[in-house]
Amino acid sequence: MRIGAVICECNPFHSGHRALMEAARRECDLLIAVMSGDFCQRGIPAVFSKEDRTRDVLSCADAVIELPVFAATASSDRFARGAVRLVDALGCVTDLYFGSESGDLAALQKEAEASRQADPRMQQVLRQKVAEGLSYPAAQAAAMEEILGIATCRNAPNDLLAVSYLCALSDIHSRVTPHAIPRISTDSASSLREKLQQDPAANQSHPQRVPVFLDDFSQVLLGALLANRDYTDFSDVTPDLSDRFCNNLGYYRTITGFLARCKTKEVTWTRLSRCLLHILLGIRKDAVTAYFTAGPQYARVLGYRKESARLISLLADSARIPVILRVADGERALPEEALCSYHLDLSASLLYDHIEAAKRKDTDTEINAYKKKVLVLP
Repeated sequence: MRIGAVICECNPFHSGHRALMEAARRECDLLIAVMSGDFCQRGIPAVFSKEDRTRDVLSCADAVIELPVFAATASSDRFARGAVRLVDALGCVTDLYFGSESGDLAALQKEAEASRQADPRMQQVLRQKVAEGLSYPAAQAAAMEEILGIATCRNAPNDLLAVSYLCALSDIHSRVTPHAIPRISTDSASSLREKLQQDPAANQSHPQRVPVFLDDFSQVLLGALLANRDYTDFSDVTPDLSDRFCNNLGYYRTITGFLARCKTKEVTWTRLSRCLLHILLGIRKDAVTAYFTAGPQYARVLGYRKESARLISLLADSARIPVILRVADGERALPEEALCSYHLDLSASLLYDHIEAAKRKDTDTEINAYKKKVLVLP
C-alpha cells in the first residue's frame, strides 16, 4: 500500500498547493498532509486558522498532522529537516511529494548531494551576493553555480526547498521515496495575501472568517520587545540584529513599519520577520537546539476523514513517536523533554485565537486549547 505525504506551509488552499495534493492523491492509496500551524516559516501568521485550513486540506488528504512551531517557524533548511523527520517518524509513509519549478528530480538530487558537501566557500559567496543586493534564494542559486558549477534558476524557491527536503531525507537515510511535482504557474501566496489585505471582500475561501495579518500582533510584539533589552537569546537573532531592534524601538508603531526601518540589504525581510516572530512567541535558541537535537517527539493529528479512520489506526501502530488525537492526551503521553515544544504549540494557538476573536469582535466564545477536538469529516 502506498501512503503519501505532502508538506504544507501557510496557504494550503492556494491553487499551487491544491494541485500538488491532487497529484499526490492520484498516486497514493492514502495521503497525509503535514501542515504548519498558526504561524509560518516566513515569520508571519497564517491568514486563516489551522482549523479552517485543516478543513481545506481534507478535501484532498486523508489526515492532517501539525508541524510543531519550532520547525514551522524555522529557516528553510530547519523547516525542511523538521518536516521530513516528522514524516519519516510516522513509520508508514512510503512516498513524499513536493512542488518544484523544474520537476527534475535527478537534477534536484544532484544539487542536494553537492549541497551536503558543505563547501566553506559557499557561505562566503552567499553573504557576498546578498550584500550585492540579491535576494537570499537568488544568492543561494548564484553561489551554487559559482562554487559547485551547478546552474539553477534564481527565481525557483520551491526547487531550493525541494533540495532541502532531499538533503534531509539523505541525512537520516530515510526509505521514503521523493517525488518532484511540477508546480503550476499561479499567483504566489504572498500576492494573494496582499490582495486579501487590501480587499477583504476578496475572501472567497472562508467568507465567514476574518483574515489575520502580521500587524494584528503589533501590540503583543511591542510588549515582548519592551520586556527584553537584549534579544540575542531568541532564535535567529544575532548581536547586530539585537542592537538594531533596540536602537529603533522608539520608532516602533507597527510590525511592518518596524521591519521597514530595521531592514538592510544584507538581511532579508523574511529573516527579520522570523526573528521578531521568535521574540513574539518566546522561541529561544537553547530550546530550538534541544528540539532539533532530539528530533520529532509527537505527531498531533488536526483532522482526518471518517472514511480513512484505518489510517489513524495504522499511524498508532507504525509511528515511532506518540500520535496525539486529543490535546489533553499530550500532557499524559509525552515525556518532560517533549512538553516544551507541545506547550509552545498550544500557547501559539491560543495567541492566534485571541487575536482572531478580537478581530471578529467575539467577546462570548471561550478560547481554550484543551477543549479543541480533532476535526473528523465524512
